[in-house]
Amino acid sequence: MDIKMIDFNPLEHALFTLFRRKDPNTSKQAAEIILHKLNKIQAQVLDFALHQKHGFTDEKMNEHFKTYKSTYRSRRSELVKKGLIVDSGRVENKMTVWVLKEYAND
Repeated sequence: MDIKMIDFNPLEHALFTLFRRKDPNTSKQAAEIILHKLNKIQAQVLDFALHQKHGFTDEKMNEHFKTYKSTYRSRRSELVKKGLIVDSGRVENKMTVWVLKEYAND
């Protein structure tokens, strides 16, 4: 059995979280513009958020990326400023729970 390896690009993967299939092409174009302005670590954080439908804390995110430095927290903060990640309104262990904007009303 041949297994074909593919390159995973979190930017391309995250693109599909920024618009709905039925949205007009202008929504897709806007999403592409936003994503091309993200750096590599922002894309990694956005992809992580995509897989955290019920949200995540900065501590959980740092555990995922195996770091306790502020690098990923700072990139998450930048994504909050861009409106891609939002405060869920919940708190766990005295920490804000963040969610991808699309998951905020779930």
